[in-house]
Amino acid sequence: MKHHFPYRKAAVLLALALVLLTVLCCTEKKEETSTESSTESSSETAESTEETIREATEEERTAAYKTCLKFLREHREEIAGAFLVPGVEMQENVALCDVAGNSLQELFIIRSDAGRAFFEVRDLGSEAAETLISMELPESGADTSRCFFTLAGDRTLYEYLRTGKTTAWYYYDASGGAPVRTVLAEREEKDGGDTVYRYLGEPCSGEDYEILESDLLYYIDDVLLYSPVDLFEKELSGAYEGRQEFGMDVDRAISFMNEIIPRETEDWDDFASMLKDFILNERYLVGSAEYVTGEGAEEITYGLHDMNGDGTPELFISNGDPQFSYKTNHVYRYKDGRFIYCGDAGFRESVLWMAPGSAYPGVFCSGGHSGFVSHVYYSMQKNGTVVPETVATHEDTTYKIENHDDKIVTND
Repeated sequence: MKHHFPYRKAAVLLALALVLLTVLCCTEKKEETSTESSTESSSETAESTEETIREATEEERTAAYKTCLKFLREHREEIAGAFLVPGVEMQENVALCDVAGNSLQELFIIRSDAGRAFFEVRDLGSEAAETLISMELPESGADTSRCFFTLAGDRTLYEYLRTGKTTAWYYYDASGGAPVRTVLAEREEKDGGDTVYRYLGEPCSGEDYEILESDLLYYIDDVLLYSPVDLFEKELSGAYEGRQEFGMDVDRAISFMNEIIPRETEDWDDFASMLKDFILNERYLVGSAEYVTGEGAEEITYGLHDMNGDGTPELFISNGDPQFSYKTNHVYRYKDGRFIYCGDAGFRESVLWMAPGSAYPGVFCSGGHSGFVSHVYYSMQKNGTVVPETVATHEDTTYKIENHDDKIVTND
């Protein structure tokens, strides 16, 4: 039984890597003295390398986050569309992690282009988010699993890929500049029942392969992107329990960037101040949108949601109408220092909900009446208006809106 050590340092991993090299390279010469001296030399090299890494300044990190946010906004549809490519079913398709060792996180994405999916790593240290890695992900069936990850104390990017009867572990070698995908080890089950094992392209024993696979799993540290959802429960159950998962959908990544980037004080203060004034002083009651107030009216509630990914949320205000057929939400966008009414979202006794990670950043409305259910999508157009589009209508006498599982736009 393995013990999960509280401190998983780089020196431990370096020693482990050297042991694995000695065991798995299948050479006849194994000199204990040279192995020990190599371990000491490698440890010293690692320590000296770590000492030379310059920590990024706060200004550099903020600039990198802004580059990330700009890239995500500009390529949002491509990234969200990756979920629609047949056979490419990643758990999430955006992640941030520092694997280059420059104290700046790289951006990991899966995006779609002309019906094809690509895995990419982008350098946030460059203003244009230059591509470090770009690899097409071929269409795959239900028997394909994939995971991008790092190991404790190691800045190298690794990949696990199982397709049918073949399992492969890759690493991305960046020693020559641009990272190169290289096979570390693989296992292939032949049709006749035999299994072939390889390490760095050379045959090795099944026992040696199992040792490497077990230690790779044990030292998994940062999980970036993977599929299917139950990968770690079924195939990679031996992975380190303390691993961290960094995957997000693109909408959540945009929201995350908006949260951690220091606000441009003047602009954000203006928005917050105008929002407070608009709601508390009930300035929304004066305008083209109609509200029902006073005795017998419903409580007016409020919600915020960014419908177009521009970083500024739209304001949703329920109209207070007590009549079943007239309940709706008025939507306002913030522009030029004021809130502008741009349309309605929702109908009857319904809920508004979002679909994170999809190609639809607006809001959906699901509502039922007379034994029928309608699903409507409300999007923010480039001219600033809200436009509804009926997604589906079907008969369902058991439908209850309070049972909807998706994220609801609340009055927080």
